[in-house]
Amino acid sequence: MVPKLELKRVSYSYHSMEGETPALSAISFTADAGSYIAIVGPSGCGKSTLLSLLCGLARPDEGDILLDGKPLEQARDTIGYMLQKDHLFEWRTILSNVSLGLEIRRQLDPQNLSRLEQMLKTYGLEDFKDKRPSQLSGGMRQRAALIRTLALEPDLLLLDEPFSALDYQTRLSVCDDISSIIRETKKTAILVTHDLSEAISVADRIVILSARPARVKRILDLSFSSPSGPGGSGGAHAASGGGSEGAHAASDGGSGGAHAASDRGPGGAHTASDGDTASTSTYGRADTAQYSDAGSRHVMSSMERRNAPEFSYYFNLLWKELKTDDAALGPTD
Repeated sequence: MVPKLELKRVSYSYHSMEGETPALSAISFTADAGSYIAIVGPSGCGKSTLLSLLCGLARPDEGDILLDGKPLEQARDTIGYMLQKDHLFEWRTILSNVSLGLEIRRQLDPQNLSRLEQMLKTYGLEDFKDKRPSQLSGGMRQRAALIRTLALEPDLLLLDEPFSALDYQTRLSVCDDISSIIRETKKTAILVTHDLSEAISVADRIVILSARPARVKRILDLSFSSPSGPGGSGGAHAASGGGSEGAHAASDGGSGGAHAASDRGPGGAHTASDGDTASTSTYGRADTAQYSDAGSRHVMSSMERRNAPEFSYYFNLLWKELKTDDAALGPTD
């Protein structure tokens, strides 16, 4: 199966009169359709530079970037980019802001306008469509910015620290909201963040980069045991990463649950029994639990992940990896 996104030994350097500054070195990873990838690494290692390459704002010096198996140059119109700030125009209403992309592309027809209004209703902004950005909270503005991005129906969504400008409490709820929206719309998403907790709470896979010039230190696949429903009976979970071994057992409110995590390589196994589960997001909709065809696995919200026993395990693993001496990676190519 062809991955939605594939990077093959992508390298990039900045050039100035003083010389060349390598930013990325032989970056390789893939993202399947509908997956959520987080990219973490030291400050200044080139995470945002990587997003610039993925959206076509810059071209790699070496390597290839493929979208659905085709060169990126043939698929730029299918990429959406959500920046750190919402960049809503104060002189435009919220409806006018979220329709800006369609307006620029001259696609703001009655059908697309109706679709936009439905999105505003679905994500709790219907009553604010005629308001100005300054009349909305920070979280609502970020939601509007996401709707503006989704309005163009991108296949790949790039997120450059989209919650960093928010206070911590708002950041938690907006991260949960927007991650739920991305999951529901089945978009493939690439998130750049400095927040390890945020990465663990939303991603299916985390790409860990070294200091500049950035190289891939490790790719960590995440797996969480499904939460029990009221009166449910927890579950058992086994996950694998790559490093030292560890085990964890926890009981959680219901009849308890057990978790064993081993650090031996890629992959992992997961079994769980689920009660009747549903969550209500802060944008005013009931989100019914979703299940995969293969394992009937509950798709946990970011807040549920933060409360899961696996969360601290993955956090410690990420922290340890980021603190590991980059010299262990060997010389750059």
